[in-house]
Amino acid sequence: MSKADQATLHADRLAVKATGLAPMMFDRFETMEGDIAPKKKLYLDGDFVCLPAENIYSFLASELGGKSCAAVFQGKARKPFMNDVLSSVVVAPEMPRFTRDGKPVRFGGFDGDGRDKRSGIYIRHDKALVKKSGGLIIPNPKMRPVLPLPWELEFEVSLWNTARKLTVEILTRWLVEGGVAVGFGTYRPRFGRCVMEVELIE
Repeated sequence: MSKADQATLHADRLAVKATGLAPMMFDRFETMEGDIAPKKKLYLDGDFVCLPAENIYSFLASELGGKSCAAVFQGKARKPFMNDVLSSVVVAPEMPRFTRDGKPVRFGGFDGDGRDKRSGIYIRHDKALVKKSGGLIIPNPKMRPVLPLPWELEFEVSLWNTARKLTVEILTRWLVEGGVAVGFGTYRPRFGRCVMEVELIE
């Protein structure tokens, strides 16, 4: 087979800047046992507050069937699009950092009132209703850290031409409309909504 006959791999690269419309709530999973300290529910790289790329993949297509762009925009036809996200989409960097007015958001520590003066992050107290066996519903207190507005997040999304259904046009629409309709983080889209500016990198 000549080189001309061989498939050529290439990727369309999108530069994305998300600007928050709503605060960002965090609830990083660590263990099933006991209460988790609110600080451990944040995503930190040193003291930099981040959103792991894994969360952006879940925003695009969640294998667990949660709210995602594939589910919201493709409905019952989402399966091949989910497969394309898993096989042909690359998000970089691995730990995008939140910024505020162009400067990194850095965590300093919660005070006695549950607030971090350095980043503005505060602890929100809620009660989630959990359904137990036998139909019994019990309130489950939740403490989760929230990053208030304003916030920004920048990252790249690459779509390789191994995708079967997902195109760069569809992916761009997902990012632009999904920022409002889906959002990032926990308890979305009540939290984590944003406006996304998407630019094709030539």
